[in-house]
Amino acid sequence: VVAEVPARALTEDTPTYTPPAKEPAYLRTARSWQQTDLPLPEDYHAVLTKLLDSPNIASKDWIYQQFDYEAQGNTVVGPGCDAAVLTVPGTDKMIAVSLDGNSLHCYLDPYQGAAGSVAEAARNVVCVGGRPLGLTNGLNFGSPENPESYWQLNQAIEGIAAASRALGIPVTGGNVSLYNETEGKSIYPTPIIGVVGLIEGDSYCPVGWQKAGDVILLLGSTQEELGGSEYLSVVHGLVTGKLPQLDLEAERRLLTLLLDAHEENLLASAHDLSHGGLAVALVECCLSSGMGAQVELPPDKIRLDAILFGETPSRVVVSCSPQRVNKLQELASEHGVPCLVLGEVGEQELVICQDQGEIIDMSLKRARDIYSQAIPRRLQIG
Repeated sequence: VVAEVPARALTEDTPTYTPPAKEPAYLRTARSWQQTDLPLPEDYHAVLTKLLDSPNIASKDWIYQQFDYEAQGNTVVGPGCDAAVLTVPGTDKMIAVSLDGNSLHCYLDPYQGAAGSVAEAARNVVCVGGRPLGLTNGLNFGSPENPESYWQLNQAIEGIAAASRALGIPVTGGNVSLYNETEGKSIYPTPIIGVVGLIEGDSYCPVGWQKAGDVILLLGSTQEELGGSEYLSVVHGLVTGKLPQLDLEAERRLLTLLLDAHEENLLASAHDLSHGGLAVALVECCLSSGMGAQVELPPDKIRLDAILFGETPSRVVVSCSPQRVNKLQELASEHGVPCLVLGEVGEQELVICQDQGEIIDMSLKRARDIYSQAIPRRLQIG
């Protein structure tokens, strides 16, 4: 025996050190921002184009291609979808793996931002058909000797813990990277969340549409929330506002609904909404499948840019055959999850309308060119 340490000495009985914590002063200004002062876009097509060109949203294929993600031949779904899917050799089961993080959200509200990262990682695993089993984290922050950085770290950990408890996903471990600063300026607080889930059987639910004529639906409720959005940052140059508030009970109901819908084989596809909101999620479903969509947004009291580009959490775009729509709506009602019919899978373009008026008409070729070249173009590759 070289060393023998009781496990409790490394967990509950460890020495603790609690540095001074102070809420950053910039948050007071950020919370006071009012989206009522924000002008509505004159050209929603141009907004969507700009968002697809944002590195936070655009395809990361160039990065994924730098390594072999099909090692040992167990990869069924590679990176770039909601979650990767891998076979478990010798069984009829698969695992789903997702990594998520939103440093902009955590900069504006580290508690809500970190909790939201847990919810999104779990949602991504559930979208492909996995039941979350556990999560891990990588906590990337500035110096804990800086009271503001320590406050961010503390708040993020509390947010992760709250989401973990509410969704019933145990934290199995993680790592910490601190002192990420240059000349006294810290990085954005960036907790990265990894979730692993189990898929019973040998099938999974894809991101992209599967058949022309399938019905497209939105699960979850959309609120008038633009604070902390990629739209606000990229289009208006503002990193500010109150974050969309995560309702963990609503998230739990959504995840349970999706798992039940998978079990009853109701869904042809599923894709969660995150960066860029509904419009970006629709484009990604189109690009993943090579099929377009015709969407008719119902009249609504909230701003159109919030409907299209807002990042209200706990939402998923799904498609299903027309014969299964009623059953899915009934199941959503049983779980207390709003379910809105948006349109149907179509040809080679994404058309979004409201009140019979066309808002966006984007060809898949145009969308793919922007989405796939945003990062290589910035790196001057190809």
